[in-house]
Amino acid sequence: SGQPAEAFAVLSALRSDAPPASPVHLQAARAALDAGEVAAAQAIFTEILQSDPTNTQAILGLAELAETRGDVVGAMELLDRPKPTLRAADPDIVLKYCDLALKLDQSDRAQAVLAKATQRLEHWSSPQLLRLMQVAEKNRDFKLAAAAFAEATARDTVSLPLATYAVKLAHTAADANLLVG
Repeated sequence: SGQPAEAFAVLSALRSDAPPASPVHLQAARAALDAGEVAAAQAIFTEILQSDPTNTQAILGLAELAETRGDVVGAMELLDRPKPTLRAADPDIVLKYCDLALKLDQSDRAQAVLAKATQRLEHWSSPQLLRLMQVAEKNRDFKLAAAAFAEATARDTVSLPLATYAVKLAHTAADANLLVG
């Protein structure tokens, strides 16, 4: 049970010799979270952003911390800080932003971000596309969910979870009379 704390201690020692935006800092922040060292994780994510204000993993880390504290609005504000082009280009930021907007019952904000960000789905990974399908479903945007599914299946063999989710999604759309011929 001491493994997260040990990992954090080792990574903390390695940070002193690493450049400010190196991966070891992000690993140390994640290890701090795993070890329950929330203040240390927040400090490390903040240090990373001082060196690299567009580091998406540090931005997401701080947003995750804010959301964990119950500050969903603060988490969204953190995701709004990067240049809009960064938010639109990074699928993980887009997905987190949309999740938070939906928690605040702001589906219009989620849809606006999704509309800008999903024009080039070929840059999204398969797990990101699956998450996009889920966010699109929450927004009742079945056309976007279908586009994400089509992109995912065009490049990969379809995994059982993806196929199962697609069938569930089709049933939900059909039940809601949202399928178009």
